[in-house]
Amino acid sequence: MSEMLKGVKILELANWVAAPSACAMLADMGAEVIKIEHPETGDAVRSLNVTTAGIGTNTGGLNTVFEQLNRGKTWWSRT
Repeated sequence: MSEMLKGVKILELANWVAAPSACAMLADMGAEVIKIEHPETGDAVRSLNVTTAGIGTNTGGLNTVFEQLNRGKTWWSRT
């Protein structure tokens, strides 16, 4: 992991793929990324299940797409 952005704090107020992916890369470079999700629904990607059969509704378990897009981040939740 690179420490190029060590000391930089980023507040992410995004969902789906593009912005969370960009912020994950910033976290990879050492930035502290704090992700704030919608208090009732969370990030929409949480409910997706991507498999070789296509995209469907996540029925529970590990959501690898969500985990990959949000690696290295801290979450803030109202609950």
